[in-house]
Amino acid sequence: MTTWPAPASIAWNVARACSRGIEGPCAHCLAHAGTWPALGGELSTMELLHVADELAQWPAPPRLTLSGGDPLGREDLETLVTQATRRGIEVSVATPGGRLSSRRAESLASAGLASLAISLASSDDARHAALAHPGATLDVALAAAARWSATGRPLAVATLVNAGALAGDGADLRALANRARDLGAQRLDVVFPPAGSRRGPLRELTPAESDAAAAVLAEIADIPLSIRSPARCECGLASCRISPDGKLTAGAFTNDVFGDVRRAPILDSWRERHSPKGEQPSPEGEQPSPEGEQPSPEGGQSRQATFEFTAAPVKPSRKSPRS
Repeated sequence: MTTWPAPASIAWNVARACSRGIEGPCAHCLAHAGTWPALGGELSTMELLHVADELAQWPAPPRLTLSGGDPLGREDLETLVTQATRRGIEVSVATPGGRLSSRRAESLASAGLASLAISLASSDDARHAALAHPGATLDVALAAAARWSATGRPLAVATLVNAGALAGDGADLRALANRARDLGAQRLDVVFPPAGSRRGPLRELTPAESDAAAAVLAEIADIPLSIRSPARCECGLASCRISPDGKLTAGAFTNDVFGDVRRAPILDSWRERHSPKGEQPSPEGEQPSPEGEQPSPEGGQSRQATFEFTAAPVKPSRKSPRS
């Protein structure tokens, strides 16, 4: 596999907290994946903006997906979205939807948010709550999707495949595709649990279950699909993740921290991770893609560029962000 000289896309978990009044994370919560502390240490507003400015200096800025937890829990989310989009970075948000009022949807659209993804764990209300958390009703998520659609900006529906969704010839997975279509979503994001995942009902699928899921997805033709599976993952090759406290990992649900935005520029950490020991990577050259194919970040756009980059690391802040 060939590694890109810089990430083409970054999943940035900007908040740990989820919706108001909810105790404990969803089973698939990215902000609580890994082994770092569960509380405190989130990047401040100034640190968020510093990272956005750093990314904007790249000749081909990465696509950003802001998630959590629930990124809508941060009052400074629009500030980050505005700063990033003005600097030429395309930004999307992934949320369970509990905090998305009509006013907040309009505010995010005005800030320049390119698209928003609503997380649906299941097409069945009871199963959705069981896989997410007791306060995460399906009606809340569907109402949030409708509010965002009213802004006229693209909507996506995101789900993490689980064994239950494959029961009855994949009835739940098919129903989720129908839900997404009925909501007017431009895309259904289907994520497979990563290899080695043992997180309760969202464990790694067996080979037979993976084949069954692939067969069901192959029959879904009425809505575009974005499929992320261990076999097709570009984690650490063309993409990476930033945790709420600024740690860099290859992807979600992984513990291999290879950098910290508070200590060094992202691109320096990326190059150090992928360069042979003692060998300085070339800052220039066309971006290759994993397995000889052009990586396709969300939206299907590949990225090629030459890189010549310098930047100062983010300065730690003593202030805690509002959430």
